[in-house]
Amino acid sequence: MVIEGVVGHKSVVGVRNGFAHTLLLVAPHAVLVEDEEVASLLGNRSLDPYNFTLGDLIEAIRSRYDYVYGVVSIKTRYGDPVNGLEHGETLGYIVDVELFDLFKLGSNVKVVVTRASKIRIANVVEVSQQLEK
Repeated sequence: MVIEGVVGHKSVVGVRNGFAHTLLLVAPHAVLVEDEEVASLLGNRSLDPYNFTLGDLIEAIRSRYDYVYGVVSIKTRYGDPVNGLEHGETLGYIVDVELFDLFKLGSNVKVVVTRASKIRIANVVEVSQQLEK
């Protein structure tokens, strides 16, 4: 099922010893770094939420956690029947952390979710950098 919508915010989650921790949150008003280890890795990286990228930090973050993934909040344009969402409702979809930088705040997206994957994005069809703020 192809879901269309707009990226509202996104986050990176790290799992260590069976516990999930939000490492950072990218929202329209700011980039909020929740993890001191990740904060120390950022250096002089731009914290502009509309241009923030992990880039080469992905491997450094991965080395500190058992498992790392992204969550992308998408306000659906036509709903999401797989997850029972109506037009305009929002859901945080799990995405491989390697794809985190692809999803910019305000980007129009088309992604595939399946009944088997539910809230995990199975495939990215399109990401339009035409931003909606």
